[in-house]
Amino acid sequence: DSARPGAPGGAASSPAREVVMREDTVLAALRSLQGYVVTEYRGETAVFRADSNRLRLTGESRVAREGSSLETDSVLVYAGDRGVVCGYGNPVLSGETDPVESDRVCFDIERDMGEATGARTKFVQGATWYVRGAENRVYLLTGRENNELYGEETEFTSCDLPEPHYVFKARSLKMVEGNMMVARNVTLEFEDVPVFWLPWMVQSMRRGRRSGLLMPEFGVNDIVRNGSGYNRHLSNLGFYWAINDYLGARGTFEWYSNNYTAVEGALSYRWRRQFLQGQWTVRQYWRELGGTERTINTSNSWQPDERTSLQLSGSYATSTDFVRNNSFDPRELNRQITSSGSVNRSFDWGQLTLGARRNQDISTEKTDLTLPELTLSLRPLTLYSNEDGSLALTWNGNGSASRRSLDVREALYPGVRDEDRVEARASHSISFGRLSLSQGVTYNGVELGFKPVVGTAADSLYEPGTVPGEILFPESTERLNWTTSLGYQQDLWAGTTLTPSLSIGGNQLRNDLTGDAFVAEPNRISAGASLATTIFGFWPGVADFSRIRHKISPRLSWRYSPEVEATAVQQRIFGERDFREQNQLTLSFDQTFEAKVESDDTADLDPEASVVNDAGAPGEPRRLPQAEKVMLLAINTSGPFTYDFVAAREEGRGFLTDRVSNSIRSDLLKNLTLSMSHDLFAEEVDSLAADDGRAPPRTFDPFLTSLNASFRLDDDFWLFRMLGLALGGGADEEEETEGQRAEGVGGSEDPTLAGEADVEQVPGTGSIVAGRGGQESGIRRGVGGWQASLNYSLSRFRPSEGAAAREAQQTLSGNMSFQPTEHWSLRWSTSYSFTAGEFNQHVLSLTRDLHRWQANFDFIKAQNGNFMFTFRVQLTDNPDLKLDYDQRTDPSDRFRTNQRPTSGQTQ
Repeated sequence: DSARPGAPGGAASSPAREVVMREDTVLAALRSLQGYVVTEYRGETAVFRADSNRLRLTGESRVAREGSSLETDSVLVYAGDRGVVCGYGNPVLSGETDPVESDRVCFDIERDMGEATGARTKFVQGATWYVRGAENRVYLLTGRENNELYGEETEFTSCDLPEPHYVFKARSLKMVEGNMMVARNVTLEFEDVPVFWLPWMVQSMRRGRRSGLLMPEFGVNDIVRNGSGYNRHLSNLGFYWAINDYLGARGTFEWYSNNYTAVEGALSYRWRRQFLQGQWTVRQYWRELGGTERTINTSNSWQPDERTSLQLSGSYATSTDFVRNNSFDPRELNRQITSSGSVNRSFDWGQLTLGARRNQDISTEKTDLTLPELTLSLRPLTLYSNEDGSLALTWNGNGSASRRSLDVREALYPGVRDEDRVEARASHSISFGRLSLSQGVTYNGVELGFKPVVGTAADSLYEPGTVPGEILFPESTERLNWTTSLGYQQDLWAGTTLTPSLSIGGNQLRNDLTGDAFVAEPNRISAGASLATTIFGFWPGVADFSRIRHKISPRLSWRYSPEVEATAVQQRIFGERDFREQNQLTLSFDQTFEAKVESDDTADLDPEASVVNDAGAPGEPRRLPQAEKVMLLAINTSGPFTYDFVAAREEGRGFLTDRVSNSIRSDLLKNLTLSMSHDLFAEEVDSLAADDGRAPPRTFDPFLTSLNASFRLDDDFWLFRMLGLALGGGADEEEETEGQRAEGVGGSEDPTLAGEADVEQVPGTGSIVAGRGGQESGIRRGVGGWQASLNYSLSRFRPSEGAAAREAQQTLSGNMSFQPTEHWSLRWSTSYSFTAGEFNQHVLSLTRDLHRWQANFDFIKAQNGNFMFTFRVQLTDNPDLKLDYDQRTDPSDRFRTNQRPTSGQTQ
């Protein structure tokens, strides 16, 4: 009725007026009926033949039914007697699945099955895959739980170009939506050139975590050896089990011929509602020559409530020799095997932390264990406060206790013994305005183990003060100190404060000389004062700097304590020097040079600027724009410099500071860190001075003992910008490709469980310790962009009479990344020892971007002499599709004569 002439929205009486069709009331009534399915048609012209129940739509036509539709720009025909609709021209079939474009398509409405000629469609699983049926037919079933697509002589690719760089051609193809794609008789072609053939290919289309087989990792030369001496290597052969939404497990097998066989088990969990997550990884090795090794790695965290948190992380290796001999990762050999755990609990009155940690150097086997480590911090308690809060009586306190064990290797540390140390400390303070009273007590117990001094005096690591062949017997020392001090801070003028203080303290000692009893040192009273100020100096600017400010922050302290009386026993145990008068002056200072950058902003010259807010309304104050400041040079001098008036009078030597250290940084060089230490005096051998109790004579002769420098340069460096050589692009983070987000077996988009990247090793790194190692991801820069960093380390020893000269240790390490072209990138890191005259390590990586593919050339040489060369070409949209070639040294040949540790021995 709405289509009759003259009806609202219907056909007008004038034939020139366009007909606007609206929903008919009859159609609306039909839509409301139960048990019926509506099929809608649209077209420029429509011809319906009642005798054959056939409808023909021409022009831009569309038929839709239950969420599925078929659109065409030419002809659409529906045969009602057969329930088949066909589209010609450029028909597009769409619905719950991705649209299917084709040259011709026919769809059986009753059976939910379609047939398309020259079909083109896509599906997204990590990346976007484009599928086309060429001149052959593709069948589509849509009425089932999962839509299915079948094809013959089908092509699919992830290249989105009109003429793709590569295609996979499959004799037959089956795609099940949300499940998988299976292809048989697959040929990989680049520019119509076949380069690889696979009997079958499977691509999962599932989302989220699921159980399944892992993709084995091996290279071409592991299948066909290029030499009789090459040892094959197969890894990542195993299964991933998605136990539930919060728990996953993985088991893998690794085989390295003529070296070892290994299995790995990993368990990961994540329960967000309980703030609980972590992973465990265990790797068991069976050596070819006999013996077993094991490495363990774990990381766990749990926050049961808002006030409690628990952390547990650990790494363990039964033999560090095995790690050193078999690892191909230079970064792993420089690291420590570290384990730690802690429990942190917050209360209304304070915070309590209980923890433990263990560090073991892989290169030196030095082990440092702290167990337990307890820290207690109390919240400040305000006992009294006036109305404006300017005068308040406040109390606070804290304490800590720890036990630390140090285990060293005799051959590497001839002058250092094993050590077991126990420390405890407790303190509290009461402050009232600028007046403060503080008290503290400290306990320190040290036990030094038995050790013979091996080696000779010419050894580079030999420590002076011990004699080769000497036997160091165990020693035990316990010391208890207490102190009470009263201080007051007085402001003199801007930036200057004077703090006088008065303190009293005592000391008790027990060692081999005192037996089992503590011997107390006489209590000492001392008075002192400290003066701290800041001095500024301004200099005219240069270049783009309008002004330069020089700031010096000196701090001068004085301390005096009268002589105390001591018994003969106390003088024998503590030494006579500790009881004499003390009168010392200490100086320390820091200085900085800052520059103010010139700016064209004249807002600070506008008298109205200070009374205009951000919205432009007058009468509101606003902060003036701050000028940019550059730190030209910052020098921190540590010492401090101490002069003892009593030592100068009695011993002839008042200057007590023997070594001074300086650290320098500047914003002109990115990440600049420069630190150096100098030995200030050269002592002369004088036996007469030693007999008289005087200090041996010495001369002021600064000697550089250590130097560490590091800085970074890139194409956007300020000097290059000034010379017009900077690219100006800076560094941009490398774009994450769709393939890098691809979900393999064990992958996860479910936030309840962390992905497997936390427990997997990056392939090809040659790491031994489970869960460690891995290539560092680089930074993509503009074409021609580069970045370099250098680190220099120097350690020297002052020559002394009667002692063999010790060789200086010098090391230079560097990292560089370079983007020579749009598709090529290079990364190189190395370390060179000037002492040994050779390179310690190399990591060289070349990467070529091949649109949807990537080629990698990696050369790795570790400090232990192991080297590895790898070549890998992989599809970025599916990294499991790759071609690998690697060649590596055989550690078993070089270390075959090493003695293996007994079972259960930890080195």
